[in-house]
Amino acid sequence: NKTREGLILELQKLQQKQYLLESLYNKSLTERKQEQAKLKKTEERYAAILAYLNIGLVIHAPDTSVVINNSKASELLGISDDLLKGKKAIDPNWHFLDENAIPIPIEEYPVNKIARSKKIIKDFIVGVKHPATSNIIWVSVNGFPVIDNKGEISEIAICFIDITQRKKSEQSLQASKEYLDKIINSVAAPIFVKDDTHRFCLVNDSLCAFLNLKRDELIGKKGYEHFPEGQFEVFIAKVKEASNIGKENIIEELIKDGHGKTRTVVTNKTLYTDNEGNKFLIGVLNDVSELKQAEIMLKDEKELLSSILEMVKNPIFLKDKDRRVIFANRAFFDFFGLDKNSVIGKTMAETFPKEQMKHFLKLNREVLDTGTPSQIEEEFTVGSKLHTIITNRTRLMNKSGEKFLVGTLNDVTEFKQVLNELIMANTKLAFQNEEKEKLAAELIVANKELAFQNEEKEKRAEELIFAKEKAEESDRLKSAFLANMSHEIRTPMNGILGFAGLLKEPGLSGEKQQKYIKIIEKSGDRMLNIINNIVDISKIESGLMKVYIKETNINEQVENIYNFFKPEADAKGILFSFNKSLPEKEAIIKTDSEKIDAILSNLIKNAIKFTNKGAIQFGYNKKGEFLEFYIKDTGMGIPKDRQVAIFERFIQADISDVMAFQGAGLGLSIAKAYVEMLGGKIWLESEVDIGTTFYFNIPYNNKMEEKITIPKYSIFENSDNTIQNLKILIADDDESSETLLSLILEAFSSEIFIAKNGIEAVEICRNNPDLDLILMDIQMPEMNGYEATQQIRQFNKEVIIIAQTAYGFSSDREKAINAGCNDYIAKPIKVEALIALIQKYFN
Repeated sequence: NKTREGLILELQKLQQKQYLLESLYNKSLTERKQEQAKLKKTEERYAAILAYLNIGLVIHAPDTSVVINNSKASELLGISDDLLKGKKAIDPNWHFLDENAIPIPIEEYPVNKIARSKKIIKDFIVGVKHPATSNIIWVSVNGFPVIDNKGEISEIAICFIDITQRKKSEQSLQASKEYLDKIINSVAAPIFVKDDTHRFCLVNDSLCAFLNLKRDELIGKKGYEHFPEGQFEVFIAKVKEASNIGKENIIEELIKDGHGKTRTVVTNKTLYTDNEGNKFLIGVLNDVSELKQAEIMLKDEKELLSSILEMVKNPIFLKDKDRRVIFANRAFFDFFGLDKNSVIGKTMAETFPKEQMKHFLKLNREVLDTGTPSQIEEEFTVGSKLHTIITNRTRLMNKSGEKFLVGTLNDVTEFKQVLNELIMANTKLAFQNEEKEKLAAELIVANKELAFQNEEKEKRAEELIFAKEKAEESDRLKSAFLANMSHEIRTPMNGILGFAGLLKEPGLSGEKQQKYIKIIEKSGDRMLNIINNIVDISKIESGLMKVYIKETNINEQVENIYNFFKPEADAKGILFSFNKSLPEKEAIIKTDSEKIDAILSNLIKNAIKFTNKGAIQFGYNKKGEFLEFYIKDTGMGIPKDRQVAIFERFIQADISDVMAFQGAGLGLSIAKAYVEMLGGKIWLESEVDIGTTFYFNIPYNNKMEEKITIPKYSIFENSDNTIQNLKILIADDDESSETLLSLILEAFSSEIFIAKNGIEAVEICRNNPDLDLILMDIQMPEMNGYEATQQIRQFNKEVIIIAQTAYGFSSDREKAINAGCNDYIAKPIKVEALIALIQKYFN
């Protein structure tokens, strides 16, 4: 019984525990259901929020598999919710990246990187190829880890933002920028853009080349670093003075390139303000260094010409159209005993009595009005002495058509006095002959004395006549020389000014720009050579040329001369060689090396000039106490009757044959003077059409100890063109003039012929009877323009012929018209003037 009661008691206890457990279970189940209901409601609320978000959101479990995602994530990735669950968002194992995207290591992908580093990632850009449309969708991925109390990752949140439109805009902007860069870099002119702190933010290739710098050496750097010292402040002042926002400013300034070379540029600058108010300076450079140098050379040449005129012993004056003196040399002031203040800007009538000047003023007016030169013998009183002078008057005109009177005076007072004495002596002799019957005895003795006197007087008269003829010859040669100088200076000036003007044309290509600059440089070198020769001959004439002796290696000099002229000889296809006979130890001599260079250069330059085929050889041999140099060519040769005259000064200007072209006629004269100053002599052997050999020798001196330092010395299109398809012949021996005319006439012509001399011009005209226009240069080799025009008029009287000449005398127009030309134009040729003539004859 006890056992049964005990079991019943235990059972009751178990029933009570069961009831208690059931009560606790039911309570827990109720609470859990309530919590589940709350969680479901929260999840539904979050899901609703996520569904309305415009960004894709994906929640990953710690193992990086997707547990929650919104519809925007499925839409952006092109993957359904079912397929996305349990995968990784942005997983290279199953999604499609843009094939042009740069490969990224798997560990660097967002979920993997967060799981590894437990750090936030921002703006991971990736392109996704949508499976349905195959379009590339660009998204910006951002993510962060959720860390629990134990410091472990409980969840990883990843969100996606669609940046496709932004990416397209960036790509479009980049393409536009690249296109703009290509356009700017294709422009020949240097271009830059600076910000408001004067730092470069854009430069083109032309600017980098111009400054001899790389792009990264300019971008971000301040512009003042490329100004010479003190010039940046000048530049800022000019900008402040001239600038207006939105308007262009053209400023001339000095800049220096990466090699430290300073250049003069004209910069066209524009201020630009963008939509955000940022200010930028846009600039285009134009290098005018060569033009500036040409201006300096012109100024120096003007001063040099003035200095040369001051050295001339004969009085020279220049008057304007109102006959006021605007220039006179020192000899003029000395002759009249006047100073500049009493002469310059005044007429001579204000200085001398009107009765005395009336005749002279009339002559001046006639020469100015008619342009006909005059030479007349005049008398007037200077101080208390009566002078007899021979005055040469000539009219000159500048490019603007202003008239000027140039005059030179030659005082022949003493000559006239001697001539009068001779006349009086002859008169006295005639009187004595009438009295001879009365003075028979005295006449025998007197006749002996008189015969001696007559002999002396005749001798004196012959000397005076010879002196007068020599003076006239000298005056004629100098006049011819001045005319030739006018041609020689105006011809290269035509090239310099003409092509300098063409450089200003907008849109000029770099190739043409370089071509024009080379022509300007070539013309400048030619002019500089002429001026150097004039300076040298002036020094020789005045006795100012000195000899400076020093040690020199004659072998090195010969090699240097050879290397200098070799390219010029090769260009003409001439075989050029040299010979040196002394070993190096014996080649060191004492002489004036600069004069040896000048002699050899003048002779070799002539050899190349007058040799069209064959060979030129030069060198030296030691003969006794002298070194004998030779320059041998296979050129045209020199006639026997001209072999002495070619060494005379100014003589080339008086030669009308083929030899007289492109040169001042001073080179051989200078060479002869230098050889004689060094104690040697010069001679030649020549046969026409065979060739010429020039020889000169100098003392072989290698024992002198004297060293003398050589002083340094230096000299400083828009019109309505209805005229087309003309057949044009340009007859001009100067390459730069021919090129300039060809460029000007391209717009009017269908075909352009070129002739280098008068013979070629006549032949081309004979073979092309339908020629419309001939531009005939007057000064040409083989046959000049006057003779060529006369021959052409014998078989073609219809073609328009316009004479062009570098001579500055008005009588040239009449000579050209008389020869058969229709009109005349003077060098340097103005484009507007030439076009006006073409319109005159063809419109």
